This record gives sequence, C-alpha cells and structure tokens, in this order.
Amino acid sequence: MAKSPWDAMNDALGFTGAQSIDTLHYMDTGLPPFNKIMSGHYDKGLPNGKMIEIYGESSSGKTLMATNMMISAQQCGGAAIFIDFERSFDVGFAAKLGLNPSQAFSYHKPRSWEEGNNAIIKAARWIRDKKLIPDDAPILAVLDSIAAAPAASTVAKDIDDLNMNDTTALARVTSTTFKSIKQHADDLNVTLVYLNQVRDSMDMYGPKTKTPGGRAVVFFADARFEVKRKIERDPKTKEAVGQVITVKNIKNKFARPEQSFEVPVTFLDNGGVEFDVVAATVEFAVSKGMIEQAGSRVIWGGKSLYKSQVIEAVKKDPDGLRKLTEWLVANDKSAADDAAAGSDKDYSDAECESAA
Repeated sequence: MAKSPWDAMNDALGFTGAQSIDTLHYMDTGLPPFNKIMSGHYDKGLPNGKMIEIYGESSSGKTLMATNMMISAQQCGGAAIFIDFERSFDVGFAAKLGLNPSQAFSYHKPRSWEEGNNAIIKAARWIRDKKLIPDDAPILAVLDSIAAAPAASTVAKDIDDLNMNDTTALARVTSTTFKSIKQHADDLNVTLVYLNQVRDSMDMYGPKTKTPGGRAVVFFADARFEVKRKIERDPKTKEAVGQVITVKNIKNKFARPEQSFEVPVTFLDNGGVEFDVVAATVEFAVSKGMIEQAGSRVIWGGKSLYKSQVIEAVKKDPDGLRKLTEWLVANDKSAADDAAAGSDKDYSDAECESAA
C-alpha cells in the first residue's frame, strides 16, 4: 500500500505520526483484574514506557503490589530496578514471593530524589546498551517512595540549617524531574512505578487527604492507583492470617477510570505471602457480569455453583488460571470501550502537598 502524503511528511521530518493506544506494548501484571482496570484488557497490564503512581496509607500493600509487578517483569523476560528511599525493602522477603534478586534485578539506595531518578536512567541505559535482555522486553523501575525522597538541596544542608522552604523542595524539584525522566523512559522503554503515601490534614471543611510531591506527580502520571487493605483474622485466635488489598483506579489514560478490584493475600508459615489470584479473578469477573450470578450462586459450565466451588475447581486445574484468563479475553465485550474511555482527569479526593 502506497504511503499517504502525511506519512511521507512524517518520514521526511523524522516524526512518528499519531500513536494509537493499540500500538503500546503492555506487561502482564500477573493479576488479570489489575490488567483489566489498567489497560482495559485481561491479558494486558502495565503500558511500557509510561509512568504510574500507586499511593495509599502506610502498610497498605503498595510495596507488595510493586514486588508482584517486578516478579512479572522478570517472568516476561525483562528486568526490574528498585530505588529504595525508605530503606525498608526486604530482598529476602521479596525472594520468597518469587523475585530473583541475582538475575535481572538492580537495587539502589540513593541519597536524594535526583540521584534516585538518575540511577533509574543509568541502569536502564546500561541494560539496553549491553543487551542484557531482549530489545522488546520490559524494564520496570519502582521508586519507593516519593514521600520519603529528599531533594538534593535538602540533603546538602545540616539538620540545624533546614527551614520551612525545605518542606516544599521536593514538590519544586519533581516538576523539573518528571519533564526529563518521562522522555528517557519513553526512549528506553522503561515503565516507571512511583509509590507514594497519603497525609491527613485539616481545613475549615474537615479532614482531607494529601499526597506528597506536588501537583507535578498528578499531572505527569499516566495512571494513578489508590491502595487500601483490610486485615483478615482467625475468628478463634484473632491472629492475623492475611489481608484483602483493594486497588482503585483514580486516573487512567489507557482505560476507563474509577474501577477497582480486591485481591486476598494469605500470610504463609515461612514468612512469605501468597496472592489468591484465582479468587480475585473470579470475584472480579462476577462483579463485571462476565460470570452470570443467580442469587447466591453463579453459572459456571452450565451448572449453578457457589463462587467458592468455581474458585476451587479452577485451582485444581494446573492450567486453570490460564484457561480462565483466555476465556475472559475471548468473551470480553467491553475491552474496546474500556480502552477508549481513558481519561486525563484525576478522580481522587487526595490533594497534592506543597504544590509546585
């Protein structure tokens, strides 16, 4: 097919023309419901080369979700980079979840926000230049967290010299940093996942929630997700046996916003945790009408069963999750509409702290 005059112009000027969402490459998150609310598709997930923010209260499951994404990146033949501002990442715990810390993984403890973001670009460029992974394989960079990252101007001072201006230093520097790092991320095909916390504050209308880092975080993030958790306890011993993590889509340029899902997490005796991906996927499919609900039961394979029976049946089959995901993909009639409904709008009640 002959090129149009517009295609010829783009080629001559070195332009790429319009980029469709369909031309993006996605990394499977390992959680079909997360894939769906992220991209509009059950078999796609994190868009490569884009910027994601995940925020929530302390110990709400942000790092746990990010670790699961890093594991998925490695399983896709890609690499993971972890920038630890909080100095709290437990590599041994992550290894119990399935992360390979000795292969396709880079860990860094920077002293400032600028150093941390530079470390991501340097590591990603080294990975690409040395061809440590295939050219089309994903690089996932997690920064934990914006709230704990000090600006270089603050680190350079003695504690006694810090003043009120230093409380807004991070918000000011993020505005400049994101303009640059998003360009590098696109060039190097790096997906940026920034973890963030929430802060409570009061005004004349009552309590409000804020996220550190300034308005630049909200503006530059291609998607934002709010994470909450509920502890599950043994009814007899009252001992914590797990938790349920709720992930809500607050802003999304790639799919319909204002969607959420829950994933149960079980605490294991060896100190690790286990995501109940099958239960999360079945529950989400029922909530979306993909699996028909009839009273307290659902219709599965032409039979009326309890959801717990369906979950058990899928788990018994070694290929059960793969088959379930393929069935959802084949029967999902909302994928095109969900992917077309992406929005730049942020629907969060959370405001940015120290807006720059």
